[in-house]
Amino acid sequence: MSNVTETILDIKRVRKSYKIGRKNVPVLKGMDLKILQGECVLLLGPSGSGKSTLLHIAGGLDKPDEGHVIIGKENIYQLTDRKRAHIRNSKVGFVFQFYNLLPDLNAFDNIILPAILEKHDKMRSKKEVENRAFYLLELIGLVDRASHKPSELSGGEQQRVATARALINEPELILADEPTGNLDREAGDSVMELLFNLNEKNGTTLLIVSHNPQLSGLRGRILSLDNGIIEHI
Repeated sequence: MSNVTETILDIKRVRKSYKIGRKNVPVLKGMDLKILQGECVLLLGPSGSGKSTLLHIAGGLDKPDEGHVIIGKENIYQLTDRKRAHIRNSKVGFVFQFYNLLPDLNAFDNIILPAILEKHDKMRSKKEVENRAFYLLELIGLVDRASHKPSELSGGEQQRVATARALINEPELILADEPTGNLDREAGDSVMELLFNLNEKNGTTLLIVSHNPQLSGLRGRILSLDNGIIEHI
């Protein structure tokens, strides 16, 4: 049996600029990043350094000006929009700073929504989807809050629901964009512990970006993004 760990995300020579007024401002400058299956990678950098841009490009939400993004074996920006959306919905889970929960849906329905939208091979029935949602509610410690809407949940609880939603389709890769940026210290620590446990106990691959070098219990490979370039810390 081979012990070789597969590459799950391979970013090659990616460049991205934005037009600000008459100027073309480079954000990512020929960046490379390779993440192996089961890794936990934390990418630190100041606000405006391009961390969110990188995450959006890595997850198929924003096309680079140049370069390639390979998830598994698929070069996602050489695919049609529809095929890229399928890979994004089935293989990648997003955790955003501002939760992005739908206000009219309760916690349970917010969690199962991506599974309803995506015809996922591993989930062939509504019952299987619901069972996984309840499993995830147990995982995040919010079974008793399943029927509560986002306005009835604390910030930390909303972020945990958002994390469960990111896991509903059993993605190979979790991309977390400032997951503690909108939380107090205690709630932020709880969310980070949940993410680290997913990596250590379930083998979920994580790419977490943050401007905060004081993140509780930094683990895994730690990188820095500044001036459009990644450096090892």
